[in-house]
Amino acid sequence: MTTGQGEPDVRKETGEPQAPSSRRAAASLDPDARPPSPFRIVFAIVPLLVIAIVATNLLGLWTTSIQEATRKETLSEPEPSREETFDVPAPVAEAPAKPAFDAAVVVARLADADPAQGATVFRMCSVCHPGEKNAPPKIAPNLWGVLGRAKAAAPGYAYSAALKAKGGTWTYEDLADFLRNPREFAPGTSMAFAGISDNARMANLIAHLRTLSDAPLPLPGKAR
Repeated sequence: MTTGQGEPDVRKETGEPQAPSSRRAAASLDPDARPPSPFRIVFAIVPLLVIAIVATNLLGLWTTSIQEATRKETLSEPEPSREETFDVPAPVAEAPAKPAFDAAVVVARLADADPAQGATVFRMCSVCHPGEKNAPPKIAPNLWGVLGRAKAAAPGYAYSAALKAKGGTWTYEDLADFLRNPREFAPGTSMAFAGISDNARMANLIAHLRTLSDAPLPLPGKAR
């Protein structure tokens, strides 16, 4: 065998060992040299793939656990206070109960009663009762001079037997009791009136009736 310059390869012919580079060069030129086995390539790649897959799964689990923990913390956080406020009305003080009707109380209030207010109350009475001197009766008798007059004694009017049976004169207390509930005072009376149960209102009305006279009846406790 000759060298590149055409000279014979003395080392090969003499049996001397060739240098490693010479052997690799000879192997690369050897047409019978075998390529690397595909199984070796597979065996080299598969572990890397497994490691990559496991790492990816672990990373996914770690990320999911963090997200889940964050979500739980968010849900567990107390919501801001949403207390609704309402305007609670101040308690209204209950009006004191009106005192029960008492004719004695009415009589005691006459000194301070208001006849002008009583005249307003008398308007509902004047539908049936006249209040002028010598006026004829309407549906009911004239109330001029009623206080101190004998019961069922006004001229020109036919009184019920129940009122005639009461007898006596119209005192302040009797008139208050009668005007509170006529049918209770004189059961069977023909007077249809619902009555007045307020002590002050009754006192004002009787104070006005007292003025319907030429000689008003003295107030209780005062001389004529």
